[in-house]
Amino acid sequence: MKSDTLNIAHRGASGYFKENTVKAFKKAVDFGADYTELDARQTKDGKIIVFHDEAIDGFAIESQNCQDIIQRGKTRGIEIPLLCDIVKMFKCSIGLNIEIKGKMDLNLLLSIARPEKNKHILFSSFNADCLKHLKKLCPAAKTGILINDTFKDPLKTALLLNADALILKHYILKRGLLEKAAEKGIKTIVWTVNGVKHMRKYLKWEVWGIITDYPDKLHKLNHNCGKG
Repeated sequence: MKSDTLNIAHRGASGYFKENTVKAFKKAVDFGADYTELDARQTKDGKIIVFHDEAIDGFAIESQNCQDIIQRGKTRGIEIPLLCDIVKMFKCSIGLNIEIKGKMDLNLLLSIARPEKNKHILFSSFNADCLKHLKKLCPAAKTGILINDTFKDPLKTALLLNADALILKHYILKRGLLEKAAEKGIKTIVWTVNGVKHMRKYLKWEVWGIITDYPDKLHKLNHNCGKG
């Protein structure tokens, strides 16, 4: 028996491999993830790369050209892929949760991800204005507002943004919020859940998605849900 909860690999199978790399994403597929989460940033020359941090070697990503960043990564043994390559490589094998980091040309992002053609694309951000603008540009785009401790009324925020999902630090989620969100048609995703005990808890709660560094562990639990 399998739970309907989605297995979302955090920056790929980042518990085992370097985050946001092709290898981490490939292993997420091998480990049975339904989606992989990744971080997108735009460079000075307008390219969108897959990279989490604001800077590399002390240089802000948005102040450098793409090839310079990629070369800096190579000298540190870090693979930094282009978002367009990741979309092409994985759009048929796994859903993509694209977290928007920093300033971004949203028209360019949409032209790369093409959410109107791929229903398994979810955009997320801590920046409410970013998600609001994205929805205006492409009403078909699925969006999720990232929630941390600073949000006092996350459900109200999601509704005002016409967001499709609440993406919360897992310990923030309460059953009451889960139920109210479901009543409003808002999906609930929790992050980053690495302990088996917590995985079991949120599978039992039937959240829409669980983000984890260990998609293999969640895959095993997910497929055994309801047994024993």
